[in-house]
Amino acid sequence: MRGRDRRLHHHARGLLLARGRAADAERELRAAVFSPTGGYTRVNHDLGDLLVRLGRPRDAIAVLEPVLRGGIDGSNAYVTHAEVHELLARAWSDAGEPARALPHLRYVVTAWRRADPAYAPRRRAAERALARVSGGR
Repeated sequence: MRGRDRRLHHHARGLLLARGRAADAERELRAAVFSPTGGYTRVNHDLGDLLVRLGRPRDAIAVLEPVLRGGIDGSNAYVTHAEVHELLARAWSDAGEPARALPHLRYVVTAWRRADPAYAPRRRAAERALARVSGGR
């Protein structure tokens, strides 16, 4: 059993607690992080999402950016880079720095240009946000 496997139960608890006990959920999700770049990056994403929803976008950015510095195989395959970029764009916008959201929005739009139809609403939302932030450029 790997070190990250021993922490997986914290992720499950964090997801359950996120439905009403945010502080407890945050504690559990943080306990589930084995490595910022080499653990199960789905944990980083779920923690980042919780932090954005709690109005703490800069804290979310701090746990999401390392995901993009990790490899693209193994445990990093549990969340796509497009999903991380999508959440980082939201976090930067919520942090009052929409210009820093631009490269993330561009990544999402490009990545999901020919994606399955289920991703079309999210791609369109990213396209709208990109147009809004870039002023139509």
